[in-house]
Amino acid sequence: MKERKYKNDWRSEFRIDPVTGRETQEMIYVGKWYVAENAAACRRALHWACAANLLFFVLLLVYFLLDFPGATTLYVFVPAAIALFPWLYWLMGCAAALHAPDRLTRIQRETGIGRVLRSAVGCAVFSGLAVLGDCVFLFLGGAARGELPGFPLLLAAAAVALFAALRTRGVFLAMIEEDNA
Repeated sequence: MKERKYKNDWRSEFRIDPVTGRETQEMIYVGKWYVAENAAACRRALHWACAANLLFFVLLLVYFLLDFPGATTLYVFVPAAIALFPWLYWLMGCAAALHAPDRLTRIQRETGIGRVLRSAVGCAVFSGLAVLGDCVFLFLGGAARGELPGFPLLLAAAAVALFAALRTRGVFLAMIEEDNA
């Protein structure tokens, strides 16, 4: 449904196929094109965002698999588990962005680098909420001693997602808009 707002970026034209002689309908893109100001820096940032995606997942996976006391506490577990949903979209955005051409349509920009940006922000927010919940858990006492090694894992996951979002935001904003040529 979101892609419907880009429907005016396309125009339908009928052309004669030189091989068969039949009339065929082709969709021609007439919307804005986007290119990176510095393509090499854009690619480096995308590779870093993809590596950050995997690092974020590994950090959360290690936190859950080592069974820290905070991982069984509702106000820590739920935000950390919800962070895996934007992580999947982050992964899809990385795949789309890495396979995108140098000159992007609006929908390619939104489903590639734009999705990476929004999903990294979502991961940073939810893992940040898990860090806040873990701080509450640590200050309440109880099994907090067993949680001390797990806290840096959650904090590192939130930091990785935040830095990936900040770096990707720079690339997203540095894309130059071109008219259809």
